[in-house]
Amino acid sequence: MLLATYVVVVVVVLVAEAFGSPLAVVAGWFAMPLLAEMVVVSVDPPRPREVVLVVAALGFFFLGHALPGLLPADAGVSVLFVMHGVGFAGYLAALFPQRRESLAWTNRSWLGLYGLFYVVLVFAVRDRSGPLLVPLLVFGAIAVAVAILSSALGLSAAFGGALVLLSNGLTAMHEFTPGWDKPGLGFWIALTGLAGQGLFMAGVLQRWQTDAERALRRWSQAPQPAGSR
Repeated sequence: MLLATYVVVVVVVLVAEAFGSPLAVVAGWFAMPLLAEMVVVSVDPPRPREVVLVVAALGFFFLGHALPGLLPADAGVSVLFVMHGVGFAGYLAALFPQRRESLAWTNRSWLGLYGLFYVVLVFAVRDRSGPLLVPLLVFGAIAVAVAILSSALGLSAAFGGALVLLSNGLTAMHEFTPGWDKPGLGFWIALTGLAGQGLFMAGVLQRWQTDAERALRRWSQAPQPAGSR
């Protein structure tokens, strides 16, 4: 039910973005809480530290979507990148223990592609970012690291991490690169961001989701109260 609701929210956001409707912003507020609830209900307590970090990170991504609309434009952009930066840092902390299963260890030939994306992004935003350039460099480095380490959770998470990185890169270019402040770009930012987060969560659940069959077996073997027999 949560997954179906998330898909509906994504469709509403994309249609609203395509027509330039402000409904896209409001509908987008529901996306990250839905993913967080999906993770929480799918992993039995006590939940691993990695899962707690992922859920907390989703909270900051939610703030990155919700708060900028309540602030002046310049402050809203700064808050967006700060909140998303903290969210990426949470993902990084969750993924770091699995680093030896990622492309950084298993297939380093891919690292050049991520590095190239980072270099292109730096050159694209350097002229108009002003005092935000150094924070953006740090933000980009963390986002690239998350995209690389997400491969430790499987193909879906690797693809999702790459899409989330692309979405945030497009956001940065939309704000700080001359000629990229086009209205239609919001659709592609939303598409890559929401699809990427969903695929990343699929990898999280694949790694840490409670085995329903094992949980049922554990329940059936537990001593039952006399009145329930």
